[in-house]
Amino acid sequence: MVTASNIGKIADSVSTYRPVALTDQILRSCGICRSSKGNKYCMDVFDGYYFMFTGRIGMMYKVDLGTIGHSIRYIHQLQNLYYSLTGRELRMIAEQNDRSDAP
Repeated sequence: MVTASNIGKIADSVSTYRPVALTDQILRSCGICRSSKGNKYCMDVFDGYYFMFTGRIGMMYKVDLGTIGHSIRYIHQLQNLYYSLTGRELRMIAEQNDRSDAP
């Protein structure tokens, strides 16, 4: 957990941290559903905005504008965009077989 007392240490060692790449498992845990078109995942965000992922790369779209912004490759990018659009945190649901306390 990041606190006011350890933020300096984290900032000094930023090169040791790597972003978490999006995976099928992460997309599913965020409630992003596989489309009927095969390897694509889609998520309606609100008011005509939606995310579409093909493989491990996503883009944000607006129905009447088409592609908006840069590719979404990492979970923090997805979380930040979702929060910016909705004002809510993106909730992730652990899949039952991914629980660390499972027997």
